[in-house]
Amino acid sequence: MDPFRTHGAISWPELHTSDAAAAADFYKAIFGWELEAMDMGYGMYHVGKIGGIPMSGMMKAPMDDVPPCWILYITVDDVDAVVSRATELGGQNFVPAMDVPEVGRFAGIADPGGAIIFVMKWDQLGPAVDYTQSFVTPGQFSWFQLQTPDVEGSISFYTQLFGWNTEVNNMGTGPYNIIKIGDVGFGGVIPPMDEGIPAHWAAYVTVEDADATAEAVQANGGTVVAGPFDVETVGRMVAIQDPQGAHLLAIAYVPMPE
Repeated sequence: MDPFRTHGAISWPELHTSDAAAAADFYKAIFGWELEAMDMGYGMYHVGKIGGIPMSGMMKAPMDDVPPCWILYITVDDVDAVVSRATELGGQNFVPAMDVPEVGRFAGIADPGGAIIFVMKWDQLGPAVDYTQSFVTPGQFSWFQLQTPDVEGSISFYTQLFGWNTEVNNMGTGPYNIIKIGDVGFGGVIPPMDEGIPAHWAAYVTVEDADATAEAVQANGGTVVAGPFDVETVGRMVAIQDPQGAHLLAIAYVPMPE
């Protein structure tokens, strides 16, 4: 599955932050990302790469009152049709559909629970990202997870909007709803881990050693929010916050059977 060409695939994580250059240096130190900076006219855009393949972007937040955060772009065949359908299903279009020259057409959507996503019809596509290797490639985004108080309602919204499939796995902490395109799982939907947490999407980055990652985060001015801790049959993970305040999760996966 090439996420840039597959309708419904999460194709591009992007950091909106107060200091993109400093954030890029932090993630290079933590995850080993190769960096490329491009002048987009409205500021510098920092691209994170693994093995020369672009897989994330970092930029100054368009609005100063928005706290630093990672956002997710989902590939669609028709941005305007998806926006229209999202509003029919109870979502909100908070960033109107617009074109970015030489990139594509995009829009911002809040789902009925308030979690934010962006949708994009890509014009120019770079090298295909091989997400089948994301679980064994350190530094690559490998899993995306929605925390929401209304699990069933959110699953209904996204499956109708993007055609996702779902599968329930019984974990030690309870049922876990895996979201799929075809038979390819790429994320999950769970209730909030703590009371009062608003609905939001989170992203996981593959690492070789979660403990070493936690040490590197602290050595480079970041914060370890939780962990490292083990999730049975899944891996060892750590929740981190970069120096500007954005959150990510890093995970060293349990080796998968061949």
